[in-house]
Amino acid sequence: SREATRASAERFFIDYGAGDGGAHRVYIGVDPATVSGIDLVTQGYFLVGQQVEDVTVENVILERYASMPNNGPIGGGGAWNERFTKGWKVRYSTLRENHGIGVRLGRGGVLEHCDIYDNGQAGLRAFGSDWEVVNGNRRYLDPVAVVIRNNRIHRNNQLDYDWHYEGGALKISATRAGSTFENNWVHDNRGFGIWYDVDNAAANIRQNLTTDNWGHGIFYEISDGGTVIERNVSLDNGTMSDTAGAGIYISNSEGIEIRQNYMAGNAGCFLLAQNFGRAPTLADV
Repeated sequence: SREATRASAERFFIDYGAGDGGAHRVYIGVDPATVSGIDLVTQGYFLVGQQVEDVTVENVILERYASMPNNGPIGGGGAWNERFTKGWKVRYSTLRENHGIGVRLGRGGVLEHCDIYDNGQAGLRAFGSDWEVVNGNRRYLDPVAVVIRNNRIHRNNQLDYDWHYEGGALKISATRAGSTFENNWVHDNRGFGIWYDVDNAAANIRQNLTTDNWGHGIFYEISDGGTVIERNVSLDNGTMSDTAGAGIYISNSEGIEIRQNYMAGNAGCFLLAQNFGRAPTLADV
């Protein structure tokens, strides 16, 4: 049939409402008897909410949720809606093999003692502020510090999203009240390791191990000062790029202190500061 020809061993085809009583039909390109098992998942979320504060998730395994790109099983219910949440804590949990992102955090979020791996797009996405747009400019509202510590984040971006945009280990944005990122092991991700991107400030990035990521081990860009990057170990990053494989990379940011870090074996260089109109302040490199 036409539907069957659109499926293959690597792909499937859904004919919505074609079955009896309007049920959906799923066509696959292999004989089900020849494979050990087939997972068919439509649930995209485990726990979501807007204007919801002080939620704690502990000791759970969340796997194979059919989350859309830029979404995950834990979050605000949409690609940007976690900014409406506050004080969510995720602890002692495993988040793996989800289609989009393992976990999304908003203002005051805490992520600790978690194992986050093999997610389709990324392991973590975090925002530290709500915001509104006034005359074309973003104004941040009610920022609260974010804490991420004692986690293992590895082998994410299994579905090969554009890792220069939103794929890889993690991305943190808009932490205007500061953040702590410490004692994490970030490795073997298909993208950058620790990535702070756009309007962060007063970050404490310390005592982390970043190894064997496709891009930079630590990447801090388009953000402000008060940030300290110290006592990190960055090894063998840039496995897929000799131009995006620094141990630590600072771009379009200022007022950054980088001290007492150890970097070796990275593809690009040990440390790179690149500026397009704004220069960071590097001390005790």
